[in-house]
Parts: sequence; structure tokens; C-alpha cells
Amino acid sequence: MEVIDGQHRVQAAKDMARPVFYVVVEDADIETVRLLNANAKAWLPADFVNSYADLGNKDYITLRTLMNDYEMAVSTILPLFYPSLRHSEQLDHVRGGTFKATNLELATTILNMVVKWGKYAEKNVYKDRSFVTAVFKMAGMGDRFDVDRMDTKLRETHQGQPIILRGNTVQDYLRQLEEIYNHGLHNENRVRFF
Repeated sequence: MEVIDGQHRVQAAKDMARPVFYVVVEDADIETVRLLNANAKAWLPADFVNSYADLGNKDYITLRTLMNDYEMAVSTILPLFYPSLRHSEQLDHVRGGTFKATNLELATTILNMVVKWGKYAEKNVYKDRSFVTAVFKMAGMGDRFDVDRMDTKLRETHQGQPIILRGNTVQDYLRQLEEIYNHGLHNENRVRFF
């Protein structure tokens, strides 16, 4: 028997010692695959997460739990686990069954900050991949960044209106957050985020 479509899925199931479910089509060829796939919806990253989680992969179960608990897309959460990889490379791990939920404690800490600070932002900014990445970069500044100071500055400058506006890039958010973090401080006490 020859697998003419779904080879990666079959390999992932074999790697995890899971059963492989399949359909036998007599005299199928590449044209048959094209016709079948032309009418099929392409898988989204969340479909891969759910598929591997349903097979019992603990890393994917963890990722799905984070997605559900924080109501975020997989693409928004991935930079917390693979910060040095390009987005496409991060997605390759998810699609290929090689995602690893390393640094889970740090990822959860960042996500909690993102949600907390999202209260001071325009609607759903906290779900923006660039915002999450900006907060991750700030947290990675070590002693130069004080979470309590940021919390205080957000509370002090918030006047009932959003103070974090939707940005297009990580740098847009870093610029805004830096301005809030340094609000009312002399130059010698200011901290640069980028």
C-alpha cells in the first residue's frame, strides 16, 4: 500500500505509536489527490494543534490549553516558545508535530502580564502577536525592567480611556509602553525598550 496524501500525518501518528486511520481508494493517483484536496479546506494552525493534542501529545495539549485559557490564536502564543525563529519557522514546528512547550512558566507569566495590561489598551490589543512579543521583550530586559513600576505607571496614567493604542509592529508597542513606563521621569531615570 502507498500513501499518496497525508504522509506527514501518518508519520506523526507512527512516531507517537498511535493508530493510523485511512481510506483505500483503488487506482488513485496524484490527480485523484488534487481533486480531493481541491474541495478540502486547508488546515489552520489551530487544526494542527487540536489534531496532535487529540492524539495525546502533551506539548500540544499544553498549547491548546493556553490558547483556550487566554483566548488567543496559536500564532500569538508561539513567539513565547520560539522567540528566535521567524513566524513561518514557528508554524513549521506546529504543523510538523515538533512543537515543545519549553519555558512554560515564563510563557504563562508573560501571558498574565499581557492580559492585565490589556485592560489599559484598545479592544483586543492584548491578543495582538506584536503586543505579546513586545511584552516578552520587555520582560527579557532583566533588572532594567520593573513589572511593578509598569503596573503603577499604567494605573496612574489611565484616565478611563485606552492608553495603549493598536500598533502595527512590535516597535510600535515598545514605543508606547516605554513612554508610559517613563512618564514623569527625568532623563537619567528613563529606560529605553528598543
